Amino acid sequence: MQGVNGNTAYRLILAGIVAGAAIAVAVLLFPSSDGTRPAVDAQTQGDGDASLQQTSASRSRMSETMEDARGKSRRRNLVRAVHNIGDTEKQYQKTVPLDMTASEAELQAKIEAVLDTEKLSDAVALLPSAMSCSNKEIRLSMISTLGWFDDKAIPHLVPFLSDADEDVRSEALSAWESAVGMIESDSRKGRLVESAMAILTDPDDLETAANVLVGGDDKVAVETLLRVIGGGSEAAAKAAREAYEMVTGDEYTTPEAAKKWLQEHYVAERDEG
Repeated sequence: MQGVNGNTAYRLILAGIVAGAAIAVAVLLFPSSDGTRPAVDAQTQGDGDASLQQTSASRSRMSETMEDARGKSRRRNLVRAVHNIGDTEKQYQKTVPLDMTASEAELQAKIEAVLDTEKLSDAVALLPSAMSCSNKEIRLSMISTLGWFDDKAIPHLVPFLSDADEDVRSEALSAWESAVGMIESDSRKGRLVESAMAILTDPDDLETAANVLVGGDDKVAVETLLRVIGGGSEAAAKAAREAYEMVTGDEYTTPEAAKKWLQEHYVAERDEG
């Protein structure tokens, strides 16, 4: 009997808690005009729940409608973007022929592709076409590509040193100078400088080539410069004399004086050794 009474009491307490919670929710959801929350009976509670369900459903439909509208808007924007890209590409295709023909563009692509294969032989195979191309941009592109092969590309850069276009000559000389500067052998540097100075004609270019020898082996530098002074053009000889003064610290006067300088400095060094 005591167990039955205990269960009954437990059910009454639980029912009271549930009823209290329901009343609290009703008060929060349905305030009175004076700000208080009136008690809500079961029927009112049911009506409120139905209203909430209708409101939730309405909001859900509204959300779906808005999402659909946003989706349509995104699709319209995407279509516009695709059209814009197409228009830009068409405009680009129209402007390319102004600077480069179709065959030149194809050659340009092949030259640039050499950087992917990293094979000098691929660049050499394109040299005849590049050198004979009237568009200097093609020749400049070839020089830039050859520059990636350092001193191995020097023989292929030399023909560009006499190009008719000043920009091409300047770019070729810069690539040549950089490649020669990587060579450790002073004797080889001397031979390359001598051959380059036989091709170059611009005084500034000749000076650049001659100055490659400055800071290296003085004996090789003086011997090379003396050969240029004795057998080169007047412009080349002038650049060689100026470089001679930078190497020796003495002004160039005669071949005999230059030979005497060599004997005094290098014969004496051999004797001391």
